[in-house]
Amino acid sequence: MIVGSMLKSASSQGLWPLPLAPYPGRSIKQTAEETRKLKLVAMCDAPFNYWGQSSPLPAHGVIKYLHDAA
Repeated sequence: MIVGSMLKSASSQGLWPLPLAPYPGRSIKQTAEETRKLKLVAMCDAPFNYWGQSSPLPAHGVIKYLHDAA
């Protein structure tokens, strides 16, 4: 589910399919900002919240990783 939502979001941000080199009009900064905007969903995020259990990081921590690393 995470990969599917990542590809769908990347497509809407113009990050997928990968653009052809030499990447006219695209900078590393712009690409990093668009990567941080990706909307990722994991199916198991909702059940933890529903049952009131302590939940893992949203999308298994992938969102946090993208914000920290990108």
